[in-house]
Amino acid sequence: MHNNANILCIPARFVSLEAAMQMVDTFIATAFEGGRHALRVDKIDLIPDHDGDK
Repeated sequence: MHNNANILCIPARFVSLEAAMQMVDTFIATAFEGGRHALRVDKIDLIPDHDGDK
């Protein structure tokens, strides 16, 4: 993925179930490309979760 996005929106009125399943499979299987977004993603990873854990 270009910027390691972790959300996929699929409009149910315009996409068949089969096409949606293919989109999800592709989305999940696509590796993060790194590049110029990697530093930003690394900074986000440093933010503690709601339980205070890293």
